[in-house]
Amino acid sequence: MCYWLFFIAFLFTPWRSFTGLLAAPVHAIDIGDVFFGGQLKTRTLGDFITPIVRASIVIAGVIAFLLFLGGGITMISSAGNPQAQEKGKGAVTAGVTGLVLVISAYWIVQIIEVLTGINLLNPSL
Repeated sequence: MCYWLFFIAFLFTPWRSFTGLLAAPVHAIDIGDVFFGGQLKTRTLGDFITPIVRASIVIAGVIAFLLFLGGGITMISSAGNPQAQEKGKGAVTAGVTGLVLVISAYWIVQIIEVLTGINLLNPSL
């Protein structure tokens, strides 16, 4: 009901009252000047990849720690059950394997950086 009232009021409003709104000057502000002091830095692909890689290494370390902790507790608490001990060993092995893969991938990228001279993970340096 309220929408119809607004629509009817809009229809009966003289058009000349809206011409001032249409002809108003446009004031544009460059947000780069306002927020970055006019020195807006162009971003490269490395600027976006670096935080993701660093966060993934931290997350992989936390996951590996939790797998070590859970696997160790499982191995200790299941002293008489060989199946549960194998399950704990599997968790510890998975943690070690995952951590080794993430760290080796990081160091492979570091070696590629040294060989090519391109900063992939530290683009601002």
